[in-house]
Amino acid sequence: MNSIIKTGDLLAIDPQGFVINPCSFTKITPPWTELIDDTKAAYLEIFGNKLHSLYIRGSVPRGKAISRVSDLDSLAVILGELEENELANIHLWSKKAKHFYPFCKNIESLCASYQEIMESDSTLRMVIKTQSLCIFGDDLTLVLPDYKPGIEMISHAFNLAEDLEIFQDELQRLGNNNFFYSQFIKDRCAWIMKRIVRTGLELVMLKEQVYTRDLYPSYLLFSQHYPDKKRYMKKALELTINPSDNRSGLLVFLRDFGSWLVEEVENEFAI
Repeated sequence: MNSIIKTGDLLAIDPQGFVINPCSFTKITPPWTELIDDTKAAYLEIFGNKLHSLYIRGSVPRGKAISRVSDLDSLAVILGELEENELANIHLWSKKAKHFYPFCKNIESLCASYQEIMESDSTLRMVIKTQSLCIFGDDLTLVLPDYKPGIEMISHAFNLAEDLEIFQDELQRLGNNNFFYSQFIKDRCAWIMKRIVRTGLELVMLKEQVYTRDLYPSYLLFSQHYPDKKRYMKKALELTINPSDNRSGLLVFLRDFGSWLVEEVENEFAI
């Protein structure tokens, strides 16, 4: 049973109120450097000249990575159409690579078209600008607009209701006799609980004029504004670290606290 790791910080804000991207090559340390090189090579092999640029984000490029706890999150910007076989191949590589790099808890591979990034209000624009490091290609952090803590930096709260519905439906449909039942539910549990904790931060971000994706400070800031819900958010935080496959328990928690959180988002942002 892993304990809550009391680590993480808020992203710095410049004198004009814009979020400062904390990522740097100088902050990346072994053994993560070899994994990053292999990640870049895999994307180039699969996408070739279609790869416009490649980014890593999260704790690794911020120098905050913890062995066997941290993920490597990658984001590729692709020229032209994304093909199903390309997406399947990069996701397959990510799964295989986990076995060669046991210090990395998970490898996330995300792809988006150049047109989507440059011609829409996609939250990926914000993710690239404020919390990503370019490791290949033309660096879009140099041309994308700056961001202040606000509506444009919300990436979870507005989708939480749909995310909860999807996970609850999975819990109700998947049979216990499924060979992959336990691990699948635990993986999805960690996924939804991270979204719940980060939604908690997004609820108070405008009031505090701060931003972070780190889970522990997100939990702390939410709890300051909603002390009566602190124990529920702490439970969500614990489940990101020690995910459960207890279907009935998860359904009750999501029905109660999850539904309240969705309602609070709707009230806060008048949606």
